Amino acid sequence: TTIPCVEVPAELDDGAHNVYVWLQDNAGNSDHQTRRVVTLRLDRTPPAMLPTVDGEICPGSGWYNSCITVTFSATDIHSGMATGVISYRDNSGAWVEGASYAECADGVYSISGRAMDAAGNVGEAIDLAPIKVDRTAPAAPMDIRVTPETWATENTFTLRWLNPSELSGLAGVFYKQGSEPISDTDGTYVAGLRSSLPLIASMEGEVPVYIWLRDKACNSDHQNRGVAVLKYDGTPPVTSFSISGTLGGGDWYTSAVQV
Repeated sequence: TTIPCVEVPAELDDGAHNVYVWLQDNAGNSDHQTRRVVTLRLDRTPPAMLPTVDGEICPGSGWYNSCITVTFSATDIHSGMATGVISYRDNSGAWVEGASYAECADGVYSISGRAMDAAGNVGEAIDLAPIKVDRTAPAAPMDIRVTPETWATENTFTLRWLNPSELSGLAGVFYKQGSEPISDTDGTYVAGLRSSLPLIASMEGEVPVYIWLRDKACNSDHQNRGVAVLKYDGTPPVTSFSISGTLGGGDWYTSAVQV
């Protein structure tokens, strides 16, 4: 005997539902005690997905200065994810099965993820905000020059340079007078994109000044530095003299005098 197809009501919620079936013959006899039960497992809802990004980010800039890992997790309250599939893609490339994506190279990455539950429901792709990675410190400033270039009696100097290209953009400059820096932050930091800096020499004489740059991903390297020399002499010369000759009375000399 073939039982006609039983249509599931559209308003039936997702979940497990018991369907009871018993037969009636042509004479109108039926007995519900002879019923059979069929469990209908209904799942028409795609899974929910949550992406997380791990890495070191420069505060306030949105740039990562470390390797990054994007992890996708998905949940499904009915059929579950035990045999489900999580996929991702980067920069609109092909979908790849996997729950995590790692990247260490400098660049800007557009990452998407999607999930399919055990019932075969595929959720809409989730597009993350662009992930920006810059792990490389700026190159040294170029064509460094100081004004005035010669010895100055006024302690006012201007340092000028050309900035190198930089993926994340430049955020500021470090400088140190007198001795070479020994770490990336061993100097005075001045925030902002600039190509010149007013300076006051820390002492008289020929004073070396070292400068290096910081980018918007918080990268800096004191080894990528430039140097200029401030020449400051604010002290007038001291003149001394002596007189030789035969001194007479009243501080008058009676002989030839040599000064």
